[in-house]
Amino acid sequence: PPTLIELAAPKGFEYYSMGQDLLTPRKEFLGIGNGKVIGKDFIFDARNSRLYPLPGKELPKKLPDVSELRTTYNQMHGISWWRERRGAKL
Repeated sequence: PPTLIELAAPKGFEYYSMGQDLLTPRKEFLGIGNGKVIGKDFIFDARNSRLYPLPGKELPKKLPDVSELRTTYNQMHGISWWRERRGAKL
């Protein structure tokens, strides 16, 4: 949604959304799905807290913080659960 809103809405339009505009450059990318977090050069399995390299690559020399990845994964899934069950109102 942020990408579509940024393309369609007038400049300065305020909105709330999960995620980021895919067309805005940023330093770090994380994709969060069912049981996995994918980074630029790794896959984190949230079920067993292990890091795996992407196919054809090696794990980065500076490994991401596994506890931070787990926290991000849990937070995003918590927000998703809340929105699904309770809607947008806090």
